[in-house]
Amino acid sequence: MTNESDAAQPNEATEPAAVKAGLIGSLSQFGSALGEALDTRAQLAALELGEQTQRIEQRIVLLLVLAIGAGFALLALQALVVAMLWDRMGGQSLAVLAGLWILVCLIVSWRLSLLAQRSNRPFGATLDTLRRDRELLAASFRPHKP
Repeated sequence: MTNESDAAQPNEATEPAAVKAGLIGSLSQFGSALGEALDTRAQLAALELGEQTQRIEQRIVLLLVLAIGAGFALLALQALVVAMLWDRMGGQSLAVLAGLWILVCLIVSWRLSLLAQRSNRPFGATLDTLRRDRELLAASFRPHKP
C-alpha cells in the first residue's frame, strides 16, 4: 500500500534523472550542432580546395602550351634575325639578341611578382567563416551583464 506522504514528496530517483536527461539532452544538442557546423566548414574547405586545384591545373596546362609554342616561334625568329644580320654584325647579332632575352626575362619576373602580390589568399572564405564562428562562440560563453 502506498503511503500518502510518499506520494507528496518528490521521488529522489526521478528528479536527478530529469536533471541528468536535461543536461545530457543539452550536451547532445550542442554536440550535434557543433558537428554540423564542423561538417559544413569542412565541406566549404574541401570545395575551395577543389576550386583552387582546378584553377592551378588549368594555369599550368595553359602555361606549358604557351611556353612550348612561344619557344619554337622565338627560336625560328631568332635564327631568322641572326641570318639576316650576320653579314653586317657577325657575332654581335647574337649578343644583341641575348641582351633582349635578358630584358624579356626581367620584365616577366617583375610581372610575376606583381601577380603574386595581388592574388587572393587561398581559402579566404573558409578562414573568414571560421573566424566569425570563433567570435560567435567566444561571445556566447562570455557572462552576460544584467
